[in-house]
Amino acid sequence: MTEAPEIECPDCDGWGFIRENADDIIGTTCAACDGSGWRPMTDAEQNAAAERQAADNMSEPPMSLDEQHARAWAQKQDLRS
Repeated sequence: MTEAPEIECPDCDGWGFIRENADDIIGTTCAACDGSGWRPMTDAEQNAAAERQAADNMSEPPMSLDEQHARAWAQKQDLRS
């Protein structure tokens, strides 16, 4: 089983501590990330990230190898000029 990717803790905004009010310099240690500012993603967060990534990939239709080669060749020609 692989470890879940880590994200910046949304409970403490990556600070590692929870501020009780605006005047607190350091508040209580964040229980969600144990004070590190980062925590493993939940299954729901991983699923949402996968859905966003899939939606982003669907914006452009996939290219064939010939199309990729033609695009790379054209970009190379543009760099030369």
